[in-house]
Amino acid sequence: MAMRLDHGGHLTHGSPVSVTGQWFEISSYGCDENDMLNYDKIREQALEFKPDVLVCGYTAYPGVIDFEKFGAIAREVGAISLADVSHIAGLIAGGAHPSPYPHMDVVSFTTHKTLRGPRAAIILAKDAEIMDKIDKAVFPGLQGGPHFNTIAAIGVALGEAARDDFKAYSHQTVANAKKLAEELKIRGHHVVSGTTQNHLLLLDVRKSHKMPGKRVAVALEEVGIVLNFNTVPNASDRQKPLFPDGIRMGTPCITTRGMKEADMVKVASLIDRTINNIKTGKIADNETFWKNIDETRNITSAVKELATSFPTFAW
Repeated sequence: MAMRLDHGGHLTHGSPVSVTGQWFEISSYGCDENDMLNYDKIREQALEFKPDVLVCGYTAYPGVIDFEKFGAIAREVGAISLADVSHIAGLIAGGAHPSPYPHMDVVSFTTHKTLRGPRAAIILAKDAEIMDKIDKAVFPGLQGGPHFNTIAAIGVALGEAARDDFKAYSHQTVANAKKLAEELKIRGHHVVSGTTQNHLLLLDVRKSHKMPGKRVAVALEEVGIVLNFNTVPNASDRQKPLFPDGIRMGTPCITTRGMKEADMVKVASLIDRTINNIKTGKIADNETFWKNIDETRNITSAVKELATSFPTFAW
């Protein structure tokens, strides 16, 4: 039992196109009308479905997860509780999000997102029997030999995550995301759930600008602002995973580069200017989606100027 894909869950949490959706019988829960988790409804669904595994931890959910409640629900229905905290592992390590311990039985996470390490993953379990099954499922069940350079890089990343400056980065990441959500909301954009409590935020551009998320994401990348198109909960009937109503953005990378809340005002302004310069309605294949190409050039220059003032490397 896990969150449905279009409400912020992950493809690998039981989507029919994933092997998990083919191997297991899945019951998917979603967000309520306020785009947030409703733990009473999740409990009712779990009591009826009786899952073997109850999964929490998401790819596009802007709220704080109550791991204690998920653990209690899992124990009540006799399920293994699994927290996939891939997207928020760095926030947890830095103390900017509650930890799944001691409430969850299994915790899994990738190490290359907010944790800022190599592309890899870690699986933790308290119960030796469960961990033995996981070990055998990973090898020889699914994976080949280990990459020791990646294991070494994980060690470096975890060492960095134990430092005070990493904690500062984690808290600044959340502060930046909240400020960015606030500034975009002031400018008339529909922020899913009204704000964010972690490192990411969602905009429903169909609701606020009558445009598909993919068009907006492509346009923003064209001026140098990289994010992705994404489904949003409680969206229009026309929404599909590849043609969603929203866009998703996060602040870890720009926070790592040194940006603070004042810079989020500039980022929000650039996003706002870009979206307002995109044509609505149907666009022919040979037609640009820009209303004003000169404004596009001006925005691109402004994005480059802001980015170069926060270089990724100091030579």
